Amino acid sequence: MSNAVGMFLHQVVLNKGLPFEVKLPANKPLALNSLSEQEFNTIMENGMQEYSNGNVKTAKEVRKQAKLDMKPLK
Repeated sequence: MSNAVGMFLHQVVLNKGLPFEVKLPANKPLALNSLSEQEFNTIMENGMQEYSNGNVKTAKEVRKQAKLDMKPLK
């Protein structure tokens, strides 16, 4: 086992849990049913307007951005 993994697991034991805070963003809905009908319709209308304006991305561009978004901060 690598030293980093061993140190992490040691911290889990000492903290009786993860040694860092885990939380979800407060400003993003977690599920469709957490949106009101009006919120859902507004989001869909905005998306359709962006599509009509040509503001679209390819799947390749979306994957590239998702990978960048998931990179750990240094």
